[in-house]
Amino acid sequence: MSNDRDRSDTRSIPFGGEWTVPDEAGVKRRTIVQGAAWTVPVVAAAVASPLAAASTTPTYTLAFDQDEYPVGSDCTLKGVTLTLRDNAGAPAAGQTVTTTLPAGWTFAGGGRTYSTTTDANGLVTLPTITATKGAGTFTLNSSAPAVNASDTATADIDSQPNLWEYNSENGKRYKLTRLPAGTATALGGGYFQLENGDIYDYRSSTPVVRGAGKAVGYSGQNGNYYVDYISSTGVASTRNLNTGTTRTYPWVPSSANPVGGGFFLGTGGALWGYNQQTRIASGVTSASGYISADDTNYWVDFVNASGTQTYNANTGLTTVYNSSLTAATAVGSGYFLQSNGVLRYRNEVKATNVKSAVGYPSATTANAVYFADYVTNDGRAFFASSATSSTSLPNVPLNSSPRGGGYFLAGDQLWSYQGGGRLIASNVDNAVGYPGAAGTNRRYWSDYVIKPSSCI
Repeated sequence: MSNDRDRSDTRSIPFGGEWTVPDEAGVKRRTIVQGAAWTVPVVAAAVASPLAAASTTPTYTLAFDQDEYPVGSDCTLKGVTLTLRDNAGAPAAGQTVTTTLPAGWTFAGGGRTYSTTTDANGLVTLPTITATKGAGTFTLNSSAPAVNASDTATADIDSQPNLWEYNSENGKRYKLTRLPAGTATALGGGYFQLENGDIYDYRSSTPVVRGAGKAVGYSGQNGNYYVDYISSTGVASTRNLNTGTTRTYPWVPSSANPVGGGFFLGTGGALWGYNQQTRIASGVTSASGYISADDTNYWVDFVNASGTQTYNANTGLTTVYNSSLTAATAVGSGYFLQSNGVLRYRNEVKATNVKSAVGYPSATTANAVYFADYVTNDGRAFFASSATSSTSLPNVPLNSSPRGGGYFLAGDQLWSYQGGGRLIASNVDNAVGYPGAAGTNRRYWSDYVIKPSSCI
């Protein structure tokens, strides 16, 4: 089975037409090929009759739910599932599936081999797996002998931090093996930054930026992904992941910090943008930049003595939402969190008793909807919508931290919004979530860093 991950669409030029667009139609993220899931019928050299020639052997596919699994620090691997489907893609129920572990590994209850039958959904859930200590990459083998289907997956015990991504659309986790292992911070938009300031994108084996200061990654216009940063020489810059080109803004002070969307907040509260050489506003206490949900404009929300506001980079116009809310914090995509815990979208109250929040645009451009993940003072997780009321996420543990894109970090566990809260990964050091760029149809990504395993 293959899964083609495509983030890009470089047919149009963002940021005023100054980017170089390559000839190819876009950059493919990766093709993940699982083990031998397909079987091909043997064709005889001589055929006795047309009827015999027309007969076929049903082809079944067996697939692990992930291609690669990180083993927990307690040396366990939990919740591994497989699905068996027939040649029409329908679940194959009642078939025996046998899974074999590496030598020394055991299933709960004992033994390194486990057999069971698929349920009505063609699903098999494996018991908890316990690994033997020691770093390495290990293979899990599974087969459904009666229908000649098989698949393999790997399980990793890592002595160094490793960088991963998760795609909410297909529920797949991806280990970014081309990037160096080591302490890193997920920036968003497929970018990671090492302790020395070097920045990598998800596909690079060498730094795409060296020795940068603070940086922010994000999804942008026309399927592109960007990172805003201050270079090692103090120049405000933006790199386009899809084209590999960089744009610089020499008018932005070197002491400024990127806030996303091509905007920078300088010392003293001066707010700067990518497309004008004069400051946008002064006395700004917080700011957050982003692409509009309809993929047409770059905005930056900010707060100063004139209240909660937003600036449209395309028109150069500033809109004041509420002139009295001078103590609020801009948390992104039109959302502002007041000091008294009131969360507003523009000037509409969306929630109260809120402790923390992160706003972001919808990944589906046709909706032009904006969301905010938030946690209340009593620790419960929700997401708000600019179009509807809030939705509770009861499965997310109490007192988590919203990371954007429908993701929450609860201790070292990363959860998504799906199904009221779904556990994505454990032993996580840091994470950030964000919508896919235009054209990716409801994909919400999380970039995250898994800590070294204690199962060494």
